[in-house]
Amino acid sequence: MLHLIYGRAGSGKTTLLLQKMKETADRGEPCLLLVPEQQVLISERTVCELDISAILAEVTSFRRLCNEIFRAYGGLCYRYIGKGARKLLCRKALLQLAPALSLGGAGGADDMGKVEQFASAITEMTLYNLSPARLTEVAPQLGGVLRQKVEDLAAVASLYQHMLHHEYDDPAEDLTRAADLLVGNDFFAGKTVFIDSFAGYTPQQADLLRHLFVGSREVYLTIPCLPGGDGWLFEKPAAAERYILNVAESAGCPVVREAMLEDCRRAESPDLAYLATHLWGEHKDPPAAEAIELYECADLFEEADAAAARVAKLVREGARYGEIAIIARSADRYDGILDSALERYGIPYYTSRRRDIATMPEIRLVSAVLAVAAHDWQTEDVIAYLRTYLTDLSPDECDPVEEYAYLWKIRGRRWRDELPWNMNPRGFVEEFTDADQEKLDRLNDLRARFVPPLATFCEAFRSRPTVRSVSEALYRFLCDLQIPDKLEASAEANRRRGDRALADTQTQVWNCLMDAIDQLVCISGDETANPVLYQRLLNLLLKESDIGTIPSGQDQVTIGSANL
Repeated sequence: MLHLIYGRAGSGKTTLLLQKMKETADRGEPCLLLVPEQQVLISERTVCELDISAILAEVTSFRRLCNEIFRAYGGLCYRYIGKGARKLLCRKALLQLAPALSLGGAGGADDMGKVEQFASAITEMTLYNLSPARLTEVAPQLGGVLRQKVEDLAAVASLYQHMLHHEYDDPAEDLTRAADLLVGNDFFAGKTVFIDSFAGYTPQQADLLRHLFVGSREVYLTIPCLPGGDGWLFEKPAAAERYILNVAESAGCPVVREAMLEDCRRAESPDLAYLATHLWGEHKDPPAAEAIELYECADLFEEADAAAARVAKLVREGARYGEIAIIARSADRYDGILDSALERYGIPYYTSRRRDIATMPEIRLVSAVLAVAAHDWQTEDVIAYLRTYLTDLSPDECDPVEEYAYLWKIRGRRWRDELPWNMNPRGFVEEFTDADQEKLDRLNDLRARFVPPLATFCEAFRSRPTVRSVSEALYRFLCDLQIPDKLEASAEANRRRGDRALADTQTQVWNCLMDAIDQLVCISGDETANPVLYQRLLNLLLKESDIGTIPSGQDQVTIGSANL
């Protein structure tokens, strides 16, 4: 039987669910708590705090549940394809089918935006159990451009899946394979299952839930709204409720509404409880809000300073940093502003977001050297390469090179030929002094230090280069610059200085870059590549590689974004 527990956020749904889980475990019956992947760690800690038997109670997610089913009945995979590699494989399918596609055109595979659209559509097809054969079947019922698009998508998806299963396994298909393995097996027999914190369910998840509803002893599931949705704000939870009821009906599982929780129990302050309950509804006799303060600020800098000052005051009054959070609609807007304000007040903080890998100096270095090769040593590209500060030149040594390059418009072979620079560092002047010659000699020495490795790498694009040969040349170039050693030394220095987050970030960058190059070679290694195409393919992979960090201490202010 399926027991539904209704209530808005903070109404006590999870507390009631865990109470029932504890009662079940205390009776000696096995329990399973199913939560979203990002909620697993918190739920495990909560289960331990409630002293629920670790032998009888297990916390899992759909991904972990699939792994357990594979271990029980076979099907474990060790060749999972990454998100970026999935896009590369989709591009490979587009490249082969381009002449036969109605709308793709011969250049479709070089349009990375189109590649991403196809890859996203194929992933969505997998999540919704929609096969290429089914698309081909329904395409004739459509008309015009829509029919052509569906036929193109079916053809690309079919070839993509054929190539995928020849070498890899797709983690997006795990739920489907797990549901197939449950047919005729009693994996959930005797277990009481508790499902919490989901805002919605995909058809893939629904297929697995049907087996769960039929095979388990009892199922308790929370719905993050009151029955029927309780207003426009809860339209999505209401749709999820209707969907779950349909899934239960198709599985022949009876449903009972176990509880409907209307009050906000999470907020300790009556002011916050009232706000949570009435923010999107009617306001009847609002109390005097002593726990809510509003500040009007002129700009982002003033906002950040006001927040930092308030945090400092709360700590002086006895609060701990770890008990305080700063939430912005978009925390990215406050980069370099809020963190600076907190540092001025000596406040430790942790930003709960992932960093775009493309902003890291090591990735900018790779982009710069490819741009140099693509545009024949344009001044802006060479200076961008130097300004990563990962070459043998120090920042102070980069300045005179940049000044001289812009003064005399150095570009093309004037960067890399064997003839020394001989123009006056001061420009068009009549007198060439000894000081000018000394400065010119120094400039030629600096040029000789950073140009040779760059010129050697650019040679890789002569005589029909492939993705594999360019990747090998890029790896040798990075090693010639001692990038791994520099990263390791910088990370160690940051750890000693106490900046563990930056040190962890630097460690991840090299691994992400090497993983991207490995995947690029595995999938497109034999393809002919010019610098522009190689950069596009590498960016396609790196876009799926972002960098996350964990808090370096327990007592820190948490900074995050609120997505309304």
